[in-house]
Amino acid sequence: MTFKSLQWNIGGAYIRRPDADSSDARSYRNPDLDYVSGVLAEVSPDIITLQETHAAETQIQAQALAQKLGYPAAINDTYDQSHIDPSQRLGQAVISRWPVSEHSFELFLNPGYSLTRPDGTLWRSHDKGMTSVSIDLPGARLRTQTLHAIPFRPFGVDLKSESAIAVLNNMESRIDIDAAPLLVQGDFNIDSDTLASYFPRTFDRGMEECPLAAGTTPKGRKYDHVLYRGMRLIDQKIRNDVLTDHYPVITTFEIS
Repeated sequence: MTFKSLQWNIGGAYIRRPDADSSDARSYRNPDLDYVSGVLAEVSPDIITLQETHAAETQIQAQALAQKLGYPAAINDTYDQSHIDPSQRLGQAVISRWPVSEHSFELFLNPGYSLTRPDGTLWRSHDKGMTSVSIDLPGARLRTQTLHAIPFRPFGVDLKSESAIAVLNNMESRIDIDAAPLLVQGDFNIDSDTLASYFPRTFDRGMEECPLAAGTTPKGRKYDHVLYRGMRLIDQKIRNDVLTDHYPVITTFEIS
């Protein structure tokens, strides 16, 4: 069978005006969950992984999106206060057309990076983690994981440093490398064509990676990656026409 997946850091569903500078973080000021829902409805993926979802007492964005799309399953894990809107909890989600089970969430190592912004405010590294579920596709059970890594670049952290390697090793330990078929999608915050050198044990165990022909952010950074095992990649595309500060990565797979 074949299925379509979508990976997208939605930035709290904040979008820019069409004429605003897409490379300026200050452009993304307008909350519009209906816009995100509209893009998802247009793409019509079977499995959706999202990062920087917002959750509050009045609304959990992932559940609201699943309801708008008519999808029966939505898992949302929150792990810290949002840096976009302090009244919200920051999270990540898996939304599926098919039943979801075996849900778990594990925090990553947080080294406590911090910096002082030009406006004098303190920015710290938020808690992050790995969401894992099993999805009952017709005829197959797909292990699916999503994550949002600590942003090393803004804190001036060298990915080859001892601190970064400790974080990467901890992240790798959360990948379910024995599962097949396996789909791992997320905002890895690693600007690279490939993640093979950062997660060597995972790739030694037969993990494959969707090639990124272009950046997944308006600044051309390749942060959003899709890893898989036990499936065949049929197609991939990056939707660089959206108004969020990350682009959706859309892939189609075949499971024998």
